[in-house]
Amino acid sequence: MEPFQSPDYYNADDLLNDEEKMIRSAVREWVGKRVMPIIEDHYQQAKFPRELIP
Repeated sequence: MEPFQSPDYYNADDLLNDEEKMIRSAVREWVGKRVMPIIEDHYQQAKFPRELIP
């Protein structure tokens, strides 16, 4: 999966320090690995992916 790409029209990225950017990157990686592969099936079945809660 390609990394998330979005234009930064307001230069909000400049407001983040290195730690905040690292956290954002870790969250995006986790979502890419754990959420994206299952989310469409759960949506189609109208189910919440409870296995993601822990």
